[in-house]
Amino acid sequence: MLFIGLYVFVFRATSDTKDLLSAEIVICELSNTNQMLPSLRLKLKIMRQYSYLMSCYFIYELVVNGLIPTFENTSFELPNPINPMQPVVEQFFDLLFISGLLYVVRPRVWPANFDIGFIDALD
Repeated sequence: MLFIGLYVFVFRATSDTKDLLSAEIVICELSNTNQMLPSLRLKLKIMRQYSYLMSCYFIYELVVNGLIPTFENTSFELPNPINPMQPVVEQFFDLLFISGLLYVVRPRVWPANFDIGFIDALD
């Protein structure tokens, strides 16, 4: 139940952010201010990739930690012996999700106006 609530909260936040970025792109296109368009499009692309990755992660967690243990222990027979490879497989999928997140926010050539100038203010 916790995973479902957390998924709904994160999904709503990313959807609101994507909607806001899409609206900003439309405003920039209508007002012919093209200097912000590359950074807004990149931010929207990052948020889309993040939402796909986040959906896959929460579905995985719901299945592995929610559905499988629930239906695995419904029989009245003796429990199955512990599988020693199960934590390794779960950690492998966690590594895949972390690698995917690092790929989404990887360093790249950032367009002008992508950040709000904190680094420039420190110099």
